[in-house]
Amino acid sequence: MAWLDQPLRGGASPLGIVSLELARTPERARAIVSGWNELARVHAAFALGLDFLFLVSYATLFRLSCRRVSFALREQGSTRWAAAGALLGALQPIAAACDACENAGIFCALRDVFDPSVVLAVWLLALAKFALSGIGVGYVVLGLVVLLFARLRSRSPA
Repeated sequence: MAWLDQPLRGGASPLGIVSLELARTPERARAIVSGWNELARVHAAFALGLDFLFLVSYATLFRLSCRRVSFALREQGSTRWAAAGALLGALQPIAAACDACENAGIFCALRDVFDPSVVLAVWLLALAKFALSGIGVGYVVLGLVVLLFARLRSRSPA
């Protein structure tokens, strides 16, 4: 989706649509959107439409990955880390819900509606989405490293 975001990068939005997600104030959001021409706004709207499909995919992948690593850690005897993984897996649909609500707020900005409460909600929802999904991915990566070392340790001669 980088090709969709490319026309949105520059000036007030060096991170493309992510700059709008993290704008936090109506003035900043207005500056970002006003820097986009009509084609850029079409790209942004299309990217948001695709994101509604993508958020289901990533939430499912992250949830299943957290749960699988959690099960494997439980088999290794790491019950606390397993419980954390089960919780993080359960939180991934919430990250997706945050993303969906955030997208609705961004659609408002694309229609030149910059209500302060909507812009602030978009920012908070983006932070929650990035935090929940980022912690979930971090858990999976760290869990896989722990499992790899446990497997290597069990194979090495005593």
